[in-house]
Amino acid sequence: MSVQAGDRIRSEIGALEGMLARIPQGRVIQRAGLEGRVARLREELVRLPPEGKRFDLTFRGEPVEGSRSIVAEFAGRALAAFSDAVATIAASFEGDLGATGPLPAGDRALRIVGPALGSFGFEMEIPPEPALEPQMSILPEAASPMELAVELTMSLIDAAQDADEEDLSDIIAEVHPRAAGKVREFVKIVVDRRATFNLRMGSRKAGFVEIDAGRRMLQSLRIEDLTEDIRTMSGQLWVLPHGRQFELKAEDKVLKGRLGRGIADAGSLLAGAHVVAEIRETRVRAAKPRYTLMAVHQPVEADERG
Repeated sequence: MSVQAGDRIRSEIGALEGMLARIPQGRVIQRAGLEGRVARLREELVRLPPEGKRFDLTFRGEPVEGSRSIVAEFAGRALAAFSDAVATIAASFEGDLGATGPLPAGDRALRIVGPALGSFGFEMEIPPEPALEPQMSILPEAASPMELAVELTMSLIDAAQDADEEDLSDIIAEVHPRAAGKVREFVKIVVDRRATFNLRMGSRKAGFVEIDAGRRMLQSLRIEDLTEDIRTMSGQLWVLPHGRQFELKAEDKVLKGRLGRGIADAGSLLAGAHVVAEIRETRVRAAKPRYTLMAVHQPVEADERG
């Protein structure tokens, strides 16, 4: 990754301040030039537009000529598919997605800010935006929706490559089966051109270096093997708002799962309240089903329960 403008300026300020610390205060003329430069750099730092977190997306294989070039048609299609996958995951945080149709309105466009070092690729920037509320994030620390979307894209790639159906089920239940299909479209573009890819954000990496690993990913993300069902159920509901977990006792069964992103006020319900709930059941092949609470309707009155 290249050094961001803000990091470069802060680094220079630090070096100049280190030099000033070694120059006695009495040497006014000698210090003046350095102090002026520090002041100008601080002004430049204030004027910089906000910077988002950056990551690298690089490619190897038939469409790539070392670190010199990449076939434009392939690069364009791959970048568009990857950006679409991340945007779909980010959109899933705002509520339930339909299987098809346009995404909810919003700026979810990744930016290309420069070439990535190593094999041919691109340094991408996540547009800066307000962070998620802490209780809305599944990461240890709250992240912006787009940063969280890139993290989940990497997790989905890792789980698909390992063919771990349980991990895959957890992630797909978190984001939406439609998002898994978008990640598969990106991987297919890469595999079809006998290429590989690598994602790197900070110390974390995801991707594959062998075509066969890409083919395994395609098999893991087959849409035909991902099932989704929306159920309307009545029962007693308990929620853990901070852990984003729920438990619904309905008839002779107890369903446990995660609160959907659209659930903002479930914590205001009394523990054990009788409600009508919309539950999304997601399953990946033979893995056990995952349940997501999508909506809670008005509590069921006692006389309605009989």
